[in-house]
Amino acid sequence: MVNPLKFIACLLTLGFSISTGAQQVSYTVIEKDPDKYKRTILYLDLINCDTYNDISAGYAAKLETVVGNRLMLWGQLKRSWLDAAARSRYNYPVAADGLQKHAINDFGGVFFLTNKNKDKHVKVVLRSSSGGGYSYSKYIMVPATMKSHFGIRGGLFYNAKVLELDNDAHKRFRYESLDGTMNLPIEDVGSSAVQPAGNAYCPLPLMKATSLYSGLHIRKITNVRLKVGRYGKRANAKVVDVFADLMYGTSTDISNVRDVDGVEWKILPQNGAIRKIGWRIGYSIHSARTFHYQYSAEFGRRPGAIVGDNFTSNGTYITLAMGVSIGSGQYLHFKRKEKTGGSSSQ
Repeated sequence: MVNPLKFIACLLTLGFSISTGAQQVSYTVIEKDPDKYKRTILYLDLINCDTYNDISAGYAAKLETVVGNRLMLWGQLKRSWLDAAARSRYNYPVAADGLQKHAINDFGGVFFLTNKNKDKHVKVVLRSSSGGGYSYSKYIMVPATMKSHFGIRGGLFYNAKVLELDNDAHKRFRYESLDGTMNLPIEDVGSSAVQPAGNAYCPLPLMKATSLYSGLHIRKITNVRLKVGRYGKRANAKVVDVFADLMYGTSTDISNVRDVDGVEWKILPQNGAIRKIGWRIGYSIHSARTFHYQYSAEFGRRPGAIVGDNFTSNGTYITLAMGVSIGSGQYLHFKRKEKTGGSSSQ
């Protein structure tokens, strides 16, 4: 008869051997210095979806660089190829100077107050697969150094968006003639009131909103590269950014519209139609390699026009983006001048 205690001990020994055997993989370290990540990055969003005041889909480009060891600067341009600007074919009064697809310009920087390194074990995936609704991966844990930054950030944010002033927005905006003699409500569908020519119940003016923002920024960097036997080169090389901003709208301009007869009308915001204070939180991750993936997400409430009461029309939005990052080890830095000459005594 098998001794139960010996049987349990055998199982424990076997389990320990399997678990440790998975870690017994020989590897050679190629790189493990987090300071050698790519400090100048061009991000190209191949897909960028934004739900602010109607869903738009488009693309974006962002250039980011490190100056010295503490300062990071960026400039980002977002453009859409599908949004409310495509609805002009329904004879709505449209922006007098023409419709424009959703456009965002974001220029800012962060000054890192802390620059800390922490030794820890990180996961390096050797092989992964999926099937039957499950994902499987084989990995090793290796010692590494993770760099952590914390800083304050700020910048300038410009948001241009065609507004769809349908029934939900009518209590917040009115029509007015250029000479000021006529001030009319924007009536709902089916109204018999005298209004601008065409389908006047849904004017499409262009909003141009400029904001200043300031907040906090956290960056974590891992840059481990290995050569692992038959698996070849493997890495855990990534940069993760998390931020939170308060936003203040310095100006919000609503364009005039031109009806189907060519008559131009002002769009007048009423009380509660323009938001001054906004906020946002965001997350992004990109590879520390020269050319690889990048993903980002953002959630917040932008300063600007309020065209309704629901989740997106009140200025709340979600942005999701994915694409590629192209990195360079080159960055702007300042070298200290070395002192020359010897010392003298008197």
